Amino acid sequence: SGPAGCSTLDGSGGDCTPNPYLHVPVDIAITPDGESVYVATDLENFEDAPDVAPLVSYGRNAENGVLTSMHCFAAEAAFGCVETAGLYRPITVEATNEAVYAGPQLRNADQISGEGAAPGGLVILNRTGSDFGELTQKPVEGCWTPVAFDGCVELSTVGVVRSIAVSPDGDSLYTGGSFITVFN
Repeated sequence: SGPAGCSTLDGSGGDCTPNPYLHVPVDIAITPDGESVYVATDLENFEDAPDVAPLVSYGRNAENGVLTSMHCFAAEAAFGCVETAGLYRPITVEATNEAVYAGPQLRNADQISGEGAAPGGLVILNRTGSDFGELTQKPVEGCWTPVAFDGCVELSTVGVVRSIAVSPDGDSLYTGGSFITVFN
């Protein structure tokens, strides 16, 4: 244990490495090559936050498992993260050596203005570059939602994605929520 052995939002009084983007971890994916770790987060307090939580990436030392904070990704570039269309409050994440898949939950409209609603769906990011944990969103098919939204591809059967699995051969992606949807 110790600072190299844990990561928290505030560093837990010096016991852990602080990561200002690591709000409430809800799911973790490690790439098969062991070089990167991706964490879907949620918010612990909605009153002082933009109702957007980031996907956080870490580089991983394959020999000892130590993590190095790398990047964060979020809709509206929340928290200073990389702008990622459709990525509001991810609740599930899956990773391959080529891509990262995240399932964000619904974002409710503001109770006063009625604005700001976002559907759940599937966000697809490509692993890129030599900077472990670095991702880019595909300009087309990088985001799938059940209704037209934010430049995402509309697909009525995607719904709120609560689980994601990639077939062992890497040829198919399965999402589960209200439906089981297969992507080839």
